[in-house]
Amino acid sequence: LKGQLVETALQLQVAKATKIQDDITIENLRVQMDRAIARAEVLLVREQSAKKLIKDLQQETQDLRTRLAIVEEANKAKEDLRAQSPKSKRVAPIPGPGAQTPFEAWKTAKLRVPGPALR
Repeated sequence: LKGQLVETALQLQVAKATKIQDDITIENLRVQMDRAIARAEVLLVREQSAKKLIKDLQQETQDLRTRLAIVEEANKAKEDLRAQSPKSKRVAPIPGPGAQTPFEAWKTAKLRVPGPALR
């Protein structure tokens, strides 16, 4: 009987040690699970932020394409107007020192024209 009690006590000690190890393992697994859940939540937030950023960038790209199309259309219209306008619109060169301006040349030419004087 005494031998059976000793053997049962040893079995209980082994069972208790096994239970303690199992409890430790379970606790470690819970900690790992909590960490994994926290990482998953962080990754989910990052993924949502990345999706929002992608959507914003796509919208901005579309806006820029629209603006570019408007600018290109305006430039084409401007070029078309230039092509339709006469090319004889030249600006008189700036006279150098001592040269007559176009108005002075016209005035001088008017004075030289013979004819009745206007009063």
